Amino acid sequence: MADEEEPMLMHAIEELPHNYQEIFKLRSFEDKTFVAIGQKIGCSADAARKLWSRAIIRLQEFLAKPSPPPESI
Repeated sequence: MADEEEPMLMHAIEELPHNYQEIFKLRSFEDKTFVAIGQKIGCSADAARKLWSRAIIRLQEFLAKPSPPPESI
């Protein structure tokens, strides 16, 4: 089932604003600390943590939307 969810997650990430995409990828895929993320994007660790939290909320909202029905052939 995880293999089926991966494309949906990747699509959801692509729908995020660029700054949310960047911070999500740094934290979730590259396992960077909030200190390292803050240094990379030019903010404090606390600000990076808050930005990441907002990105997660946005992702959850996107993933909670019902999927459109498959197109008819």
